Amino acid sequence: MSRPTPTDTLATAVARLLRALRAAMLAALLRERIIAGAYVDADGMCPLLGAHRYGVRQSGEAFVDAWDRFCRVRRGRGRDATDSERAVLTALLEASLFSDRRALERAAPRPVPACRLGIEVGA
Repeated sequence: MSRPTPTDTLATAVARLLRALRAAMLAALLRERIIAGAYVDADGMCPLLGAHRYGVRQSGEAFVDAWDRFCRVRRGRGRDATDSERAVLTALLEASLFSDRRALERAAPRPVPACRLGIEVGA
């Protein structure tokens, strides 16, 4: 059996995060300077801290490990995330949020028109 790629590991870690955390992380990715290999530096932050700053606090050790592995950086050696690293994480977050929305839409009961229930509307 083949070993999962760093991208596969990151995708799995993203999928396991709470929906609210993924949404907050996406907001941070779109607005903040994102780094890899450290929690925070002078004016940048890891995606998890970005989510915290956007109001959602959750532990995410598996995500942090997967992000650093994906970015090929050791902890404690922080650097800016590249445009391609940001793009991959953005795509994973957007895809997971979209699939959540689609699942909710499929699970939600469809409204039944009032006329089918024998209710007169506007009387």
